[in-house]
Amino acid sequence: MVADHLGRRPLMVACSGGGAKLAATVALLDAPPFLLLLGLLFVLEGVTAPLYAPGVGQTNDYIER
Repeated sequence: MVADHLGRRPLMVACSGGGAKLAATVALLDAPPFLLLLGLLFVLEGVTAPLYAPGVGQTNDYIER
């Protein structure tokens, strides 16, 4: 996994930044064709969905047992 080599925080920052840029791009498009919008939203979900697993792992590292 990428998070094993880079660390969780840099990976989460990169995914968040990429997702924010892509979301801004989608928001600024003026009436895009449906297939373009569908493709961009598919990529956006692919960039932001992997944030869940490293976030849970990061939280788990700081929970007291």
